[in-house]
Amino acid sequence: MTFSSRIIILHTLKFRDNSVIINGYSDSAGRQNYILYFSGKSKKYAALSSLHPLSIIDAQIGSTKGDLKTITEFHPAYKLQSIRCNIIKCSLAMFMSELLFKTVKELEKNPELFSFIEASIIELEKIETSYKDYHLRFVARLCGYMGYLPEDNFSSSNRIFSLTKGRFSNGLNPGESYFNEVNSAALHSLLCEDFNTSNILTSGKERSYFLEELIRYLSYHSGFEINIQSLSILHEVFE
Repeated sequence: MTFSSRIIILHTLKFRDNSVIINGYSDSAGRQNYILYFSGKSKKYAALSSLHPLSIIDAQIGSTKGDLKTITEFHPAYKLQSIRCNIIKCSLAMFMSELLFKTVKELEKNPELFSFIEASIIELEKIETSYKDYHLRFVARLCGYMGYLPEDNFSSSNRIFSLTKGRFSNGLNPGESYFNEVNSAALHSLLCEDFNTSNILTSGKERSYFLEELIRYLSYHSGFEINIQSLSILHEVFE
């Protein structure tokens, strides 16, 4: 007996000559591991071409072998052509999939989180310009869906963001860890509806540092270190 599931691909690993192990986030069961078998080389190459990071597939799920659920058949839910062909979008997709792979651990369905990730991927596919804030906004919003949304209590007396408390303050408590003033202002901008940090972060280096601070915030509140290997590629793209 099989059932249908929509799956966002986070990571793949070739297993022997006739199969691939897929780590994905599904609409039906959250974070899961799957195995997909190939019946021939042509089908293998056709399948692998559809299983890039952040690909979204509609799949039929069959039997379970250990911790692996078997995908009996699938087809792409969307044609994400520009994500695959545009070097900036491809780099962003690599970063997003790695971040999700290393942070989203829950094994139960979360419709709100799934819809957010799916909508973010579709947005990335469609945008034609203004990539600079995209990944920053994605990380900030992901914090919210994971239960760590920063409180936007920014004011003239609370201008410094406390990473420890998750809210803005005067920055004078010695036991807390803070963003600097520029990154605090950038975070406030991200939390507002316009999502425009261009007038605050004026260089690729500043944006890279702000992104690292956002990940540090997520790491602190997740309770484990998040080491993103693709950050170096992303930094080069946006320099």
